[in-house]
Amino acid sequence: MATKLVIFDFDGVLTDSYDVCIKVSRHFNPNLSDSDYKVLFTGNIYQALEEGKSANLTVKTVDNDLYFELYEPLILEVPPRGGFKQIIQDIYNKGIKIAFISSCYNKPLKKYLLKYGFSEYIAEVLGGDIEKSKVKKFNRIFSDLNITPQESIFITDTLGDLNEAENVGLPSIGVTFGFHNRELIEKGKSISIADSIPELQEQIFQNI
Repeated sequence: MATKLVIFDFDGVLTDSYDVCIKVSRHFNPNLSDSDYKVLFTGNIYQALEEGKSANLTVKTVDNDLYFELYEPLILEVPPRGGFKQIIQDIYNKGIKIAFISSCYNKPLKKYLLKYGFSEYIAEVLGGDIEKSKVKKFNRIFSDLNITPQESIFITDTLGDLNEAENVGLPSIGVTFGFHNRELIEKGKSISIADSIPELQEQIFQNI
């Protein structure tokens, strides 16, 4: 079945935002360790924060509005990963739609895409303020664009995202240069795993 849509995650994929994200998270949880922070992304991040999903982690309630107020000016100064714009342009030039589905709120995400020249290529953006569940966001975008999961590919850097994509039958490519390493990515279901931007580019175009 021909691919009609490529969906990208934002944080950790388009941009190396890990340091920004954990810095802002430590505003609410000063003693948050790297390992405990990464555990939050083995499932849906918002659900994890609500339930304290970790054997060794108790997280304080995070004010999401304040989080993204602090996050926005920081993330806007972190450039996209080198070579990523070429991937986006090449997908777009093949007539394939592009979307971003992220836990990041729409406002900072859209400002980022505009600042770095991606907006003209993007068909839809669904952030964490639109809907916290990526399962629901996937289903919404399939409905909005009249495209099936089988006609789509999702690119992400976390096990939690891979699991939510599997829930809707969405083929995924995992990347190991974001929030989760290969060991965690391999625990999810993916059609391939990329360790670099050139590998990701190759794998995308092998599957569209």
